[in-house]
Amino acid sequence: IGKSWYYTDVTWDDPVGGDGTIYYAYFNLTRAAMDLDHVAQQEYIPLPAAASTLYNYHVRNGSYTERYDQSQLARLLSRSNTVRVYVAGNTDAYIQSLRDNISAILAEAGIRDCTGFSYRVCGREIIITINRGA
Repeated sequence: IGKSWYYTDVTWDDPVGGDGTIYYAYFNLTRAAMDLDHVAQQEYIPLPAAASTLYNYHVRNGSYTERYDQSQLARLLSRSNTVRVYVAGNTDAYIQSLRDNISAILAEAGIRDCTGFSYRVCGREIIITINRGA
């Protein structure tokens, strides 16, 4: 895109065989991000450098994070009942912080009618859904 290279894995984001959810965990990643859980076979095809995050789905949507950020999550949830977050750091720690702090997150987001929440994980992308009362 432009003069920058990005990596996309259309198979790992593919909703086939699941619940139909389209993921963006592997859409326009840097080489470093792709290397976190992919192994490139460079001996067959020389791969271009990819270091830009300008057109990364989560960077463009303000949902990219290195670590748990309660204010970022509250801001995203104040706009929508379902949000996507790309965690470049430890996803298990992020999920634990989400579970431990859900009441504070909801309060900061101004959500008072929550009846529950759920999340799904695809790679480093976490989709969080807030259930609201009638």
